[in-house]
Amino acid sequence: IIKVWVRDTCKVGLMTYGHWVLPMEYDQIASEFSNDASFGQGFTLLKKNDKEGFVDTHGQIILEPTYNEIFTKHHGAIDFHDDRVIVRLGDKYGAVNLDGDHVIPTKFDKIRSFGEQLAAVQVDGRYGYINCEGDVVIPPRFEDANLFSEGTAEVLWGIHWMKIDKMGRCVSDGPELDQDKQDGSNILELYCRSASRNKLD
Repeated sequence: IIKVWVRDTCKVGLMTYGHWVLPMEYDQIASEFSNDASFGQGFTLLKKNDKEGFVDTHGQIILEPTYNEIFTKHHGAIDFHDDRVIVRLGDKYGAVNLDGDHVIPTKFDKIRSFGEQLAAVQVDGRYGYINCEGDVVIPPRFEDANLFSEGTAEVLWGIHWMKIDKMGRCVSDGPELDQDKQDGSNILELYCRSASRNKLD
């Protein structure tokens, strides 16, 4: 496949063996194509009229340019994790799958990339986690939340970072207790030191 750019119109299209695969009507088609997973599992960005979609290595449109933003890596490769890519419509975020199907509604304030089948989401200023179907599995209660790796993720509770498991249970010791605290903010620290390891409420 050859990307063709016409200077007069500033539009791009795709051609193979002298035949158009995509017409010369797009604002951007990322220049790198690869079946290797490091290049977006064989998909690349497609942009038209300030909306984004993506195509595969054969130039077939998988997702029409309908979103304001699609998460990409270098050279416009689509940033899939757990067969999901984050998309933005207006000021809300959701996700589509490798087939371009809208699998998670665009209703979250933010979504971080998936890792180990979970992704951090922001709702009303707090972070929790959803699964690949968009179900909330750890309710939003944290100030910040990172990617899951090897079964745990770092989250920010108040001013302290801690590790939780996929059930939302604390699995790391909290910081040293500040005996001068009078506002009850050391409750989670006490929990982290408890032997029960109960799920956070």
